[in-house]
Amino acid sequence: FMPNRTLFDWLSRDEKVVDKYIEDEMCGFTCSNRFYYDFFKGLIAIGKRNNIEHINAETPIFIIAGDKDPVGNLGKGVIALYQVLKSQVNDVEMKLYPNSRHEVLNELNKDEVYQDIVSWLNKN
Repeated sequence: FMPNRTLFDWLSRDEKVVDKYIEDEMCGFTCSNRFYYDFFKGLIAIGKRNNIEHINAETPIFIIAGDKDPVGNLGKGVIALYQVLKSQVNDVEMKLYPNSRHEVLNELNKDEVYQDIVSWLNKN
């Protein structure tokens, strides 16, 4: 995100949200090696095909993300997840929000995101 205003601009386009994150002493710290070890071990475990096959095919799933989220590989990771889940689950929906970043619930278009979630929940 150039030019960067902060190191945390990847979180949201909303500068107030980013500033609030920076001001929160519980955010933005460097995690321990053990955290990363456990985190990635968990990601590997949940991504294994035999674990995905345990998902109830009748449970509807709604995947939301920003298409500018670097954690989701700018939407590519979300699309890949959607395609994998589609092979296992009967009702999978995905919405990528244009120009939105990591925290779609704290983005400039958060009202749209919340409305989409409510609509999906009411439908399911």
